[in-house]
Amino acid sequence: MSCEGHPTGWEFWSVINFLELAILRLLMEREYHGYEIFTKIEEKFPNVTHFRNLVSRGIGYRTLRVLEAEGFISSAWEVGEGPGRRVYKIEDKGKEAFRALSKNFFESMDELQKMADFLREV
Repeated sequence: MSCEGHPTGWEFWSVINFLELAILRLLMEREYHGYEIFTKIEEKFPNVTHFRNLVSRGIGYRTLRVLEAEGFISSAWEVGEGPGRRVYKIEDKGKEAFRALSKNFFESMDELQKMADFLREV
């Protein structure tokens, strides 16, 4: 997930990197249940095919596990009415990663914009 040891330009970005960044962004607001995270992402980006059905395809929860294993987020079981659910929150390491990845993302977008401008010159 971190930029360390990876390309830092637009080559770095993949659907999973976007998903990780979106998850961290949501958790900057407050704690969320996993399903709630994916519902919000799907609502926010309805035209991003790869963000559809994150739960049923298993991508969403697998990404949460990776972020948790890297120490960017943590989770705890919330028990109440109905079945227990995991609640996820961002850790300081995740906040640092979010800031670094956001900076990298915007720098990458600037480079892609330059490419788009160049292509339009024809």
